[in-house]
Amino acid sequence: MTYLTNPRPFLMHAVLAGTVVLVCHALAVAEDAAKTPQPPVQPQPKPQPLPTIEDISGQAASGQSALVPAVPPAPQPGAANMKGIQVPANAKIMVVPVNDEDSTRYGMIDQWQASFVKKRLGEAKADGFDLVVLDIDTNGGFVDSCDQINQAIADSGLPVVAFVRDKAFSGGAIISLGCRAVVMRTGSFVGGAQAVDLLGDMDADQRAKAVSWMVKMAQALSEKNGYSPGLARGMVDRDCVIVETDDPSHRFMTQQELDDWKAQPARRGPAPNLIRSIKPEGEVLSMTANEAFAFGFASLVVNDRDDMYTSLGVTSPQVTVASVTGTERVARFLGHPVLMVVLVIVALIGLVWELKAPGVGVGLGIFLLSIGLLLWIAFIVDRAGAAELILFALGMILLGVELFVLPGFGVAGIAGIGCVLLSIVLAFIPEGALGGAFSSDENANPFDAQVLSDSLMYASLALFAVIGAIVTVVLTGFKLPGLSRLALGRQIGDLAAAGAGGPVVEVSSGATGTAIQPVIPIERAPPPPPRALAELVGQEAVVENALMPMGKVRLAGETYAAQAESGSIDAGVRVKIIGVRPTGLVVREI
Repeated sequence: MTYLTNPRPFLMHAVLAGTVVLVCHALAVAEDAAKTPQPPVQPQPKPQPLPTIEDISGQAASGQSALVPAVPPAPQPGAANMKGIQVPANAKIMVVPVNDEDSTRYGMIDQWQASFVKKRLGEAKADGFDLVVLDIDTNGGFVDSCDQINQAIADSGLPVVAFVRDKAFSGGAIISLGCRAVVMRTGSFVGGAQAVDLLGDMDADQRAKAVSWMVKMAQALSEKNGYSPGLARGMVDRDCVIVETDDPSHRFMTQQELDDWKAQPARRGPAPNLIRSIKPEGEVLSMTANEAFAFGFASLVVNDRDDMYTSLGVTSPQVTVASVTGTERVARFLGHPVLMVVLVIVALIGLVWELKAPGVGVGLGIFLLSIGLLLWIAFIVDRAGAAELILFALGMILLGVELFVLPGFGVAGIAGIGCVLLSIVLAFIPEGALGGAFSSDENANPFDAQVLSDSLMYASLALFAVIGAIVTVVLTGFKLPGLSRLALGRQIGDLAAAGAGGPVVEVSSGATGTAIQPVIPIERAPPPPPRALAELVGQEAVVENALMPMGKVRLAGETYAAQAESGSIDAGVRVKIIGVRPTGLVVREI
């Protein structure tokens, strides 16, 4: 049937027919779908943890981009993000600063900083802390001191995390390798651990030995704590080229290692493919926080330490910031080798003062205070131990025996001086430097010899100061400021006791108190010049200050420095002058 004259019935039938066809087609499709087996419903994906180095390496192997992410994912709770470090939700956490603003001395990691970290780690272990965080912000320092810190970390047995607050440059990067995990704050960087000398670059032989040892150290630390040995080497060796490959197990290696692998496919199998070079020759590797995270070196990139605690699942952290105490600041300031030499010189001045003016006690106090400070500082910074303290105490005992018990000056006195000098020399040498410098082990730290050399240089300065002071006193009879005033005070007392000069003052009382006014001005004539000491031999004198064995004697109204021939002589005893020495008269008890 054809509808040509009136199109309305045609359109109506067409619409109805089309509707019927669509419904039938839908029913047919539904029937076919019911007969076809359907796959199971896929569950919704769970939140994924932060990508690991294997994830990024897998992307590189499949051709996907392995570039540094613009913004690292937010940290998720769980120990998986921190190399399996597990701590309780209310963990006790000690934060130890390793930064140039507060804890290091003169902006360098040195023996003081190493001792500071070692003591804090000991305290954390003794007090049952669950985690130690090294808050690092430093330009570096001495390699030997950084190695001591890493050894202390290993010996502590505690999980230690490096939190790079701003920069972990040079020595800071080495300390980071010694930690269980590295967490970096946004905008920080790590790396650049190049061995240099304080006075300039090293010569070829020194550099070769230093770099060889640092490479072994960095690779050993990386293997122990789960870092890439290739990245670790790139941070300490400027002469190698570090490349990235598509092998997740050997993602970073030197160009030479990759070439050697390709040259021996039968022994090692097919060599991985080169993706890119990340460190050229002539530079040391430094990484920003995002780069370190993408390369798998940093476990997290966070805004602050609280984000790190969250990533560990710590909801109620008990944080103790182990800052430098006031006592430690004093020891840190005085602990510089130059200032330690100054303390030795001050001690010598005090000793000479006591010998020139015995019985006063000022010089002896200065001597004991200076040497005590020296040994105390050396003990705090691990330069002195029980051996140095015992040597010093033994030396003082021998000197006391020589001065107060035995006659003359012999073996005990010489041995006492030797023990005191040896304790002072050893106080300049860091703990372990002697053994490391003379070790025959090929893996021994070559920087121990440099540390020992620097320490002996300062110790030699101290010895030269001691020898110079002794020679000056013996040959020239050196006089110290203040001795004349001390002697003058005693002479005035003697004059007053003898009634010399008559009344010289008037004491009056008034509304404002007691006043002392001179009545007769005293014009003292200059004392007569002392007679030549040689002319006094054979005469008798009276001991003014006890001779132990040095002291003072009085003869014809004048006071002379004197020394007992043997033993000691009490004050008031009459003596006979039997000789003359550069230090004064030699007397014998009558």
